Amino acid sequence: MNLDSRLLASVLRLSLVAAYTTSACALVGACSLTVPDDLVGNADPQSTPAGASTSDGGGTNGGEAGTGPGPSTEGGADAFVATGANLEPNGDFEEGSCAPWSGKATLSDAPGHAGLHACKVCSDTFAAIAIDDQKSAGAPVVGATYHLELWAKQATYNPAYNALPLSTTLATTDGPKTVESKSDTSSSLTANSWSKITLSLDVTKPAESLSVQLAASPPFGFCFLFDDVSVTRTK
Repeated sequence: MNLDSRLLASVLRLSLVAAYTTSACALVGACSLTVPDDLVGNADPQSTPAGASTSDGGGTNGGEAGTGPGPSTEGGADAFVATGANLEPNGDFEEGSCAPWSGKATLSDAPGHAGLHACKVCSDTFAAIAIDDQKSAGAPVVGATYHLELWAKQATYNPAYNALPLSTTLATTDGPKTVESKSDTSSSLTANSWSKITLSLDVTKPAESLSVQLAASPPFGFCFLFDDVSVTRTK
């Protein structure tokens, strides 16, 4: 067989192999082409189709792990503010201190309103007494309503001073500045029973903090108790 005849026979054999391989590819969706050694000499018997991926499925089309969107936080931090929970830390003073209250508030040995402890405030001058919770109830949310409740009474009976006026305030503040507030000045404390004091404040303006404040003008050496302080968000 001359050279032209052998070349023609090789071309025919290659065409048959290619046709068979193409048919197989159509059935299984992927293939590799095996070419007889006597057609290509020392060529690599395995050929990868141009453009085919050699990765293990971790490429772009497969999607990279950890690159999808995280949980939605739409609504901001305000969406996670609980309603009904007491925002006032240590409101019943059963932790054994009057923290976080400022000023002259000290832990009393007398029984509390509903527990073992209450906080006592005594006058050692003829000036008015003012104490506050040092803005411990957190930052207010515009549009929310906050409800304050506490109980108070005179520490000891004094026939010469039967009723002690107490001023109670729930406020929003920016630093030392009061933004919005609601006050109760009608409470008169006696030594016979605990008086319940309540206030509600609708927050309509942005502010940094919520603040609870108590003020009284007892005579020298006169004391009062307060206990079970709660600040709750009602809406």
